[in-house]
Amino acid sequence: MSIFKKTIFFILAGFFVLAQGLHAEGSKYTQEGLYVEDNPASKLGRGFANVVLSPAEYVVQTAKLMQSHDPLTAYFGGIFQGTCKMVERIGGGIYEIVTFPVPIPKKYRPLMDPPTTAAALQDSGMLRAN
Repeated sequence: MSIFKKTIFFILAGFFVLAQGLHAEGSKYTQEGLYVEDNPASKLGRGFANVVLSPAEYVVQTAKLMQSHDPLTAYFGGIFQGTCKMVERIGGGIYEIVTFPVPIPKKYRPLMDPPTTAAALQDSGMLRAN
């Protein structure tokens, strides 16, 4: 196995090990308004989740528009709003990946609310938490 393949393998294995501790039960925010999972590993995980799951913003935005508009308006509006939100998620995700060891914003807080597209899907009721 080449050095490059070994390096990639160990990086991916490290991400999977770090990801094991990222799941939290119950409320996601403390009384002080801090996100429960604020640490470098969760910041890195949020970054990857935002980049990988960013296309799901089309579904999230369309579902939000369906609550107050007719289906055709929601579909086309969801495409426009989903594209804007997807670009925002990709940019925020790349920022969090690059800066994960640095506590900026303060105490590793998420840049966006909800912090990931998966959380947005949960908030909209389209995805249930276990």
